Amino acid sequence: MNKALELRYMAECVWDTLAYLYDRLSLRKHLKFRVVNKDLVFEPETADLLRIPIFLNDLLDVMKNVFRRLQFTVLEQEEVVSYVIRGKVDVKRSAKYFPQALSVRRQLITIETPANLLLAATAIEVYEKLLNVYNRLVSSPVSSAMQPLRDLAVRRISDALTFAWVIMQDPVVRQLLRSAKELVLRPEKLDRLEREVWNEARLRPREFGAYVELLKLRERLRKPLAATTLEGVKEALAIDLTSGKLYELYCFTKLLYILVEQLEVKDAKLNQDDRVLKIDARYGDKNVQLTISYNVIPKSVKSRVQEAEAKGLLGDGVSPSVLKGLPDTIIKVESDSKNVVIIVDYKYSRATNYLTEARFKALAYLYEFNANGVVIMSPSPTGKDKEVEDEEVEDQSKFYTSIKGYGGAKLFINKNREGKFLIFAYINPEKEKEDRNAEIMRKIMEIMLQQIK
Repeated sequence: MNKALELRYMAECVWDTLAYLYDRLSLRKHLKFRVVNKDLVFEPETADLLRIPIFLNDLLDVMKNVFRRLQFTVLEQEEVVSYVIRGKVDVKRSAKYFPQALSVRRQLITIETPANLLLAATAIEVYEKLLNVYNRLVSSPVSSAMQPLRDLAVRRISDALTFAWVIMQDPVVRQLLRSAKELVLRPEKLDRLEREVWNEARLRPREFGAYVELLKLRERLRKPLAATTLEGVKEALAIDLTSGKLYELYCFTKLLYILVEQLEVKDAKLNQDDRVLKIDARYGDKNVQLTISYNVIPKSVKSRVQEAEAKGLLGDGVSPSVLKGLPDTIIKVESDSKNVVIIVDYKYSRATNYLTEARFKALAYLYEFNANGVVIMSPSPTGKDKEVEDEEVEDQSKFYTSIKGYGGAKLFINKNREGKFLIFAYINPEKEKEDRNAEIMRKIMEIMLQQIK
């Protein structure tokens, strides 16, 4: 897979995985990702927006059920006719027109009932709001690295527009479009109609059974349709995100997904200005609390360098506070019996010289934060950068390429396999490698969680 396809795939995965995590963890706030001196925020409303195509599938199912028990109304219409008589002659009123014409009453069957109009109005409402989103989204400024993210939104909304258009072209729905359009243009009238249908459904549940599903679907659609203001997603698209940062977010969200999958989550909330995620959960027979961060140090994790005593060589007044390291991810697991700190660093490079540098950094983190283990995630290496001439890189490259078949490796710093460890994990951002990526991450989580047993 070339780099452009990798970027697109990572962007899609990041957005989809975060949408799932917002639901799974019931987060009421927005998780902030620090990108140098800016914050990248994937609003929950953006996730709602991308779920609209799912609701359209549900709308189609509702329509099928409605059509099986379609409501109709019988109207009595009076006409004055001269030649062809269709209906019952009203003798009394005909005296006024006789002999030139007769007054005729006849019955007409119409499907223009409040419930059916609500069905057609729902289809129109979704289509018009999606069209507004599409037009605004394609005209929004977007950074080159965030282009895949915008393309994902545009593609999904375009598919949803096509689907909504097909729904409106149904022969039954088309008969209702003119009247339904007037309702959509007057929201207060549409709200009254919806309340009227709800009241009728409560009084006649058997007759309105299929329409109750439509009413429930409209309730579910309120939040996604409100997301069509797009302010949050427009801000996110304007941030200039490098490919390396996108890989970090890809690995972080996948790792968080796997971690949540392994636990029985009780509660989740955001701390430290919405930059640190805290999860109360159960793992096996233990209650555990997890603190997870991205590009920020949780308050409960201390840096030895930051707290070091410092003095100038020729005097005082020196502070080492800014010298603290900043790992990409810190995961702290606390239980009644033990606390564990795991550090994860991400490297979007296939050159072994970067892995060599990452190893030095990882071992430094291991000491500075008194961590139990460090994980280095990167795509599978292909060899060293040809422009790099370094004896250490030359000697170590063979090791990094030799462990590709194993998905990486775990190094026990202590020979008795207890205590601190260093893990190299090869996570390739390709759809074909997703199962293997998940298997590798589950193994890492298993190693991490075993530390508290």
